[in-house]
Amino acid sequence: MNEKLKKLKAEAERKSAESARFHVVDDQPPEADEIEEVPFPLHCFPPFVRDMVEEVNRTANVASVSLTAGCALGIASAALGAGVAIASGGGRSCMGNLWVMPLAHSGLGKSSVLNPLLQPLLEAEADAQNKFDSNEGPQLEVDQGYLTEKIKTMRKDYAKARDESHPLGTKIEGIRRGLTQMIDQLNQVEDKLKGRPCFRVEDSTPEALLGIVSGQCHNAVASISAEARAIIKVITGRYDSGGAEAIYCGLFSGDPIAVDRITRGPERVKGYLSALWLGQPDVGTKVMEDEEMLNSGLVARMLLYQTNAIPQHSSKESIAPMVPKVQDAWSAKLKEICSAFRENPEDVKVIPVELKVNDLLIDFQNRSVDARIGNGFMRKKHSIAARWAESAWKIILILHCLDHGAAATQIAVPFETAERGVELMDWFIDQQEAAILGNQLVDDNKELKEVIAVFEASGRSEMTRREISRSSLKWKADDIDRFLLLHPTRFTSELKILAGSQRKTQIIRILPE
Repeated sequence: MNEKLKKLKAEAERKSAESARFHVVDDQPPEADEIEEVPFPLHCFPPFVRDMVEEVNRTANVASVSLTAGCALGIASAALGAGVAIASGGGRSCMGNLWVMPLAHSGLGKSSVLNPLLQPLLEAEADAQNKFDSNEGPQLEVDQGYLTEKIKTMRKDYAKARDESHPLGTKIEGIRRGLTQMIDQLNQVEDKLKGRPCFRVEDSTPEALLGIVSGQCHNAVASISAEARAIIKVITGRYDSGGAEAIYCGLFSGDPIAVDRITRGPERVKGYLSALWLGQPDVGTKVMEDEEMLNSGLVARMLLYQTNAIPQHSSKESIAPMVPKVQDAWSAKLKEICSAFRENPEDVKVIPVELKVNDLLIDFQNRSVDARIGNGFMRKKHSIAARWAESAWKIILILHCLDHGAAATQIAVPFETAERGVELMDWFIDQQEAAILGNQLVDDNKELKEVIAVFEASGRSEMTRREISRSSLKWKADDIDRFLLLHPTRFTSELKILAGSQRKTQIIRILPE
């Protein structure tokens, strides 16, 4: 870490310590698992972002830097759109569309955190929509009406021309060509009408979302919701068809997705979705336990974490309005980024990186591989670790654009920015590891109860490996070996010659508590 970053970190830690003094609503202090053990690395953000996070935290009366900072990161990603990318090595490039999912209990005022951060993006969207409605929109509607009526008339003429005895019969080829041209023009007009600026959606169905994406500048849109439960229900409720996860996963990585055009049949569109989904802790548990969401790679694309947010007492400081200078700086930079990249129809610009950045990300990528193989802690959730490097590149691009605004494409991404991006990603990895280990403990306890129930049902304290494999557990040999290693104080195994047999058989014995 360089000296500049050390100074930034020291200053941020000082401010964090000053702002950490809060009153707990309950008479009892918060439980250990309710306190944020690993502080969010707020020093990784530019100063104007840090200031805005602290102001929102103060006025929202919520003691959680990670909740507010995660929202700021997600909204910055939404403002970026897909008009700029970062050179991520090997001739590849990566967009800045990130998926962030902070978790906090109901009643903590998640909307109070989200709304002031989101306001500049909503204003930019409204300005773009007003411009469209005042200029291009009305003319397109006129063209649509004219072409629609013209096509009706030409279709009637074409039907008559198919009768060779009709006077129009000799003109059938000319009518067919004219009709085809008119239909093509109408399709183009209707596609442009679908392009009315839409920077963000909430809980649209995957099909509707894809329709919106395909009409936007650079095919980019953001899904932002203060309550992610509805979105998760939409996704999980459509797994039977197999289409929902494919659409969402494709919109993260920019993979081509089939869009069904009624008049022209399917087309393949590359779209990009940024996501900021605020949820309650039980939603996070549901997502982490959903095998289909894990296997599809949907969970792997989410930066999902517990914020451990708790309410604070109101004070004279908390009811004071936000400092206008802080709000204005956040608003100005967000709108600058939005105008330069999200709304700019020019070709996507790819920002190069300093040579040392690639070395840093190679080391980071190798760490993710180590976590997925051998005894790595992510070996059972390897799909999650497989996306770490991609998310790190996205964070680095967002930080670079926050640092330099519209001028970001004129400056190679410096090593210092990449360091900050990797440090942020490391924090998210720590949160994922904590969530996975927590869920694993729950799974292990559930599994232990199931095995005990199998022994109780048999009425014996001993069972052979084959009997266990053929029980309701339907375990393989590896499952039994793993279970015995996890519970050495409750179960043991030995080789034993059973009655009526001349060879030794491995039996599993349950031990008294």
